[in-house]
Amino acid sequence: MSTGSLLRRNADGERGAVLVFAAVGLVVAIFAAAMAIDVGSVIWRKRDLQVVADLAATDTAQQLATLTGGATQAAADQLARESATRNDFAFAATGNSLVVELGTFGPTGSFVLSAPADATAVQVTARRLVDHTFFPGGTGTTVTTRAVASFTNEPRAAFSIGSKLASLDTRTSNVLGPVLSELLGVNPALTAGVATYEGLASSAVALGDLAAELGFATVDELLAANVRVPQLADAAAQIFDRDGTVDASVVNALLAIAVDGDSSVDSRVVAFGSIVEVEQGQGDAAAAMGVNVLDLLTSAGQRATVASGTSFLTVPLNVAIPGLASSSLRLDLIEPAVISAFGPVGTQAETAQIETTLTTRIEVTTPSICVLLVCIPRLLTVDLPIVVTGADAVGTISDIRCLVPEPESEVDITVVTGGASATANATASIVDIGVDAASAGPIEIGPDVTNPPLTFPGPADPSPMVFPSAIQSTPGAQTLATSLITDAQLSLAGLDAGQLLSLVRPVTDQIDAVILNPLFDALGLSVGGADLRTRGVECDGGSSRLVQ
Repeated sequence: MSTGSLLRRNADGERGAVLVFAAVGLVVAIFAAAMAIDVGSVIWRKRDLQVVADLAATDTAQQLATLTGGATQAAADQLARESATRNDFAFAATGNSLVVELGTFGPTGSFVLSAPADATAVQVTARRLVDHTFFPGGTGTTVTTRAVASFTNEPRAAFSIGSKLASLDTRTSNVLGPVLSELLGVNPALTAGVATYEGLASSAVALGDLAAELGFATVDELLAANVRVPQLADAAAQIFDRDGTVDASVVNALLAIAVDGDSSVDSRVVAFGSIVEVEQGQGDAAAAMGVNVLDLLTSAGQRATVASGTSFLTVPLNVAIPGLASSSLRLDLIEPAVISAFGPVGTQAETAQIETTLTTRIEVTTPSICVLLVCIPRLLTVDLPIVVTGADAVGTISDIRCLVPEPESEVDITVVTGGASATANATASIVDIGVDAASAGPIEIGPDVTNPPLTFPGPADPSPMVFPSAIQSTPGAQTLATSLITDAQLSLAGLDAGQLLSLVRPVTDQIDAVILNPLFDALGLSVGGADLRTRGVECDGGSSRLVQ
């Protein structure tokens, strides 16, 4: 065989092999294209089915919310099927189904079955059999989608409870200023002045405006988000600046908090939903609810401090009291505040529960005391660390009366103000004379009190109903430091208990007047002081929302 014949034979063989590979490749490509079309059809059908489930859940929840007799399983089934039929889903066809369940949608974001009478949410599960276009001999693919919508036919109200921050005087600023510096990173009380501070303390921002300014599509997204104090301050400043509803100095004070704060404070984050209580899925309904800006910032500062792993604040004090050699303040955050709430009867908001430790050293000169026939005035030193532990103030919506016209509707809110107790481990000493130490207290500062329900008008009431803290309303509570040093009954050689008390009492009276009472009055930290405001009422019922 010639060389040319051999080459031609090899070439023919190669052409045959290429044809085989090409044929196989074409079959694979056709198969892949068919698979892609079938998979794409399944994805498209599932997306279409999700729309059906969403609409069925929303339509069902909306109608259930208007039923005067409450939800029933039969009504839910019928309403969901009618919705599915309107949206061209044949739920009775072979391989298809529509399952409707009643339950609740909890704060953890999960649907839980319940009795129909207790239901506040409906879950719709839709299944569809998708036939394969290129493989009709198979059984097809079943796609499943779910949707959950919440509903309520109860009237709801919005209210806020806050510490008494709206007033500021020279006594209060001595203590309040350093506290705000620790919570906010900068002190609006001292940097902006009294008038600006009070404007800041009396201003409110709507949740819907706040959510939009922070870049969230809905209030529910804001409630689920983590934020920082400077972000909240900047958002409020932008809203107020755009709306022109507050003085420019208030805007500047907010910008100072946003821009000039301590970096260690600025980096702390807080879950927004932990300081504003709104029913799950009802964020949009609460969009118009106003939140006091200063309460919002201070409460966010409290919770951000706890979230950062530090449950206390050490506050340096610079208070000029004759005879007070040194003082420092520590605030242990036992339970931060939930300042605003929106919901039906039973919804709660509360002020902060904080343990306050004020450490003081008193130095006063005694009359002449004789030691070894040497009679001279001597320096008396008294260490008086005061610890005040108490409960918060809890506001609860106890009744909502929907009247016609709606502006005449009324909201009852019951407030439980917690009592407090104070203790101290006092020590008195004079060099070359001796030392005496004794514990004092506990001194009870008012019992837990359930106050009679307060009635507010349904529309927003900007005027607060003030609950004075127990430390002011209880007889003798204004003299807490003096009461503790009296109870300690300290004495030294040459000074009996009465004489020692007469020397230090002018100082302890000033500690009460300049430090303790303004602190409790301004912040209501440990004894349940609170401002209470209503932020509106919603009586129309029939509220529903797709939540999952």
